[in-house]
Amino acid sequence: MKHRIEIPVGSDRLIVESGHLAKQANGSCTVRFGDTVVLTTACMATSAMPRDFLPLTVDYREYTYAAGRIPGGFFKREGRPTEKETITSRLIDRPLRPLFPPGYTSETQIISLVLSADGENDPDVLAINGASFALVLSNIPFYHPIGAVRVGLVDGEVIFNPTNSQRDVSDLDLVVVGTEEAVVMVEAGANQLSEETILDCIWKGHQELQKIIKAQIELFRARGLEKPSWTTPEPYPQEYYQELKAALWGPLKGALDTKEKFARKRAVAADGLPHVEPRYLREVNVRHAENQAYIDRFVLALAYRYQSYGYALDHLLVETQHVEAVKTDAALSELAIWVDRAEAHDFCGDGWGHNADGDGAIRSRVLMNAPSEGEYLK
Repeated sequence: MKHRIEIPVGSDRLIVESGHLAKQANGSCTVRFGDTVVLTTACMATSAMPRDFLPLTVDYREYTYAAGRIPGGFFKREGRPTEKETITSRLIDRPLRPLFPPGYTSETQIISLVLSADGENDPDVLAINGASFALVLSNIPFYHPIGAVRVGLVDGEVIFNPTNSQRDVSDLDLVVVGTEEAVVMVEAGANQLSEETILDCIWKGHQELQKIIKAQIELFRARGLEKPSWTTPEPYPQEYYQELKAALWGPLKGALDTKEKFARKRAVAADGLPHVEPRYLREVNVRHAENQAYIDRFVLALAYRYQSYGYALDHLLVETQHVEAVKTDAALSELAIWVDRAEAHDFCGDGWGHNADGDGAIRSRVLMNAPSEGEYLK
């Protein structure tokens, strides 16, 4: 059954329809603003492999048929994604990825396809809204709908979702994405505007996108849908973590306090898993066979805990390295033969520096071209 909802945004309406296209997807919708239409689908894999990350794929495509064109040149097929398509895919991914619940690792795909482009209304903001609508209308555990608007500033007047003609003369091109509670992403280009003006436009954009979020909730209820309940799984059994912590905490702290980088790695390797193996790994097969895969996570969790909070808890620094002074000894001078040769001929000014921090080092060089190669700007 087809459902339709209209949302007033700026001087036009955002029209969202669902239930009539891409019915086999977990969630789908079309979003229209002016004569620009974007179809967005969301799909989730039914089985999840054990992993510690979210394999989320976002693909936004603009085919030339959306503007009534055929690809020119010898090849009449569409090519690889353009820079605009890649950036828009990231624009969709960036606000959505952190809002999935912790522990959700099922493979998920969000595909946005431009069906029609009128040349005046950019489809990127429509694709962001369409992705949130598709996720909300699906059985994917996504519980924080987002809304997105583009904010322009023409002659001091704030305009929501300005056309491309208005963006050409606008002093601000700002994309605001947010939830009911907060702004989750901004992307902007401005023409010498004050910080107060930018912040005011961000909050006005966040207020305007609340209409889109409320429309998602209304459409979800109108279709009589239900979301699955989600319980965040434990990354590892706490009782086993405490057991290994009692055995590893002391030796691991001592290993992480090693100052030199490679010596610290060797110390961690010696006091990490090999320290546990003689005493515990043989018992794991009997008592905790299902937890054997968690041992690496235990060691990493302990190392992260100490490196993050060790100074506050034990008043110790994991690394006590000092930045070495910039030096120009004979060995380093050999690296700058060309620079020295240039200075000897007195046709340009150069500078170089070598900065070492522990086992890492960076060398910088500044080269000024000859005066005859200068460019004069009026």
